[in-house]
Amino acid sequence: MSKKDIQKNFKLSEDFNNYVVKNPKVVKGIPENACIVMISKNDPKLTEKNLKLAEKVIKKEHKPCFKAVKKNHKWVLEPVSI
Repeated sequence: MSKKDIQKNFKLSEDFNNYVVKNPKVVKGIPENACIVMISKNDPKLTEKNLKLAEKVIKKEHKPCFKAVKKNHKWVLEPVSI
């Protein structure tokens, strides 16, 4: 993953974290050690890279993974299935 991709993920993560602080129910029921990957509707290549990373985590570490998706100004978490 490139430095630019990492910067994009940090920006998405910051937006997601700010949303969660105001709306903690979003993460209710998510296991403590779960993987959360950012999904960008504006950047399909970044999304593809993040989903591949989630698949690796699921296969190698057997952790549940969720994708954080922004829909209509709200963030939702959806399970990643492989």
